[in-house]
Amino acid sequence: DARAAKPALETLKEHLRSPIYSRRSAALTAAQTLGPHAADLLPAIIEAAKLEKYRRPHMDAIAAMGPAAAQAVPYLLEVLHSKDQADVRERAAMALGAIGAKAAAAVPDLIKAMRHEEHVISYAAIDALGQMGDASADAVPVMIKLLEQPFGAGEDGRHHVLRALAKLGPKLAAQAGPAAAQIISGREGAKLKATAAQTLPKFCPDPPKGLIEEMTSLAGDRDFRLG
Repeated sequence: DARAAKPALETLKEHLRSPIYSRRSAALTAAQTLGPHAADLLPAIIEAAKLEKYRRPHMDAIAAMGPAAAQAVPYLLEVLHSKDQADVRERAAMALGAIGAKAAAAVPDLIKAMRHEEHVISYAAIDALGQMGDASADAVPVMIKLLEQPFGAGEDGRHHVLRALAKLGPKLAAQAGPAAAQIISGREGAKLKATAAQTLPKFCPDPPKGLIEEMTSLAGDRDFRLG
């Protein structure tokens, strides 16, 4: 009941402003548990975050709200471009992904972050773009380039790209089929081949016959199954 929850949310707002760290921390934990039901706390969480040196719990509370936290997009971008610890900026990117299509304004920034020197940030940016549907259309050509050659994040980064493409589906990502196919038929490691084989059908429903045979032959490979 919304009326019954209002006093509890007001109490959490007070705790977010408390000089006592344990109260602030408990309020953030509660907000994260409440998820979208804590959306009324969003302004208070942002204001509290601006006063903290370590903002990861605030990012996690915002992420838990999902699309209900759309108004936080400008602030999350501020954190993404800040000098905060890498894990805090990673969580900011993850929160943008959790907001999904309502965070479409963040797509250009996330595309740039895909090549960030801090791998946790680049991976989170890739994952976030995979959650934004049609809004991520401009990211697909960049993802394809990342598949075609090892980039700063190396093989692990390409795992993230393949999974993001799978979430975007054939409507947006079918053009990535050849790059994924090259991974399967090329000299890549077995685990990366496995990820490519597992995700390719989700964004390229009709792979070439020869590629299907290659995937079938890989199925008996122990390392492939570990992927």
